[in-house]
Amino acid sequence: MRVLIVDDERIEREGMRYLIDAYFRFETMEAANGKAALRILEQTRADILLTDIKMPIMDGLELIREVHGRFPETEIIVFSAYGEFEYARQAMQYGVDSYLLKPVDIEEFKRTVEHTLEKLAERAQMRPAAIGPDA
Repeated sequence: MRVLIVDDERIEREGMRYLIDAYFRFETMEAANGKAALRILEQTRADILLTDIKMPIMDGLELIREVHGRFPETEIIVFSAYGEFEYARQAMQYGVDSYLLKPVDIEEFKRTVEHTLEKLAERAQMRPAAIGPDA
């Protein structure tokens, strides 16, 4: 399982990485803005994208829009200090159903990631089996 953490603040990325390493066994990647995150995703797909909203160069909402269109198999979790409904509403338009407020509550973080893992597992079960030449 691969996770990409995107936040312009290094300490926030390190905090998220710490939580992931403490409770899950994921390969973790990091980016400081949406543009850098897209470059990473073009090279290496991520199962889960954890992104902030307010960032320079390319903000989280623009990143979410791009990822939704280009990498629809990637589940997105937003973590932000901004609890304004408009940000959440815009994120939900692109399939985001998890929006964590900073500072992130550890139990809520664990529940959110576990819920996301369940969604990924359900999606994997729903994929049609590949039909080979012997079928």
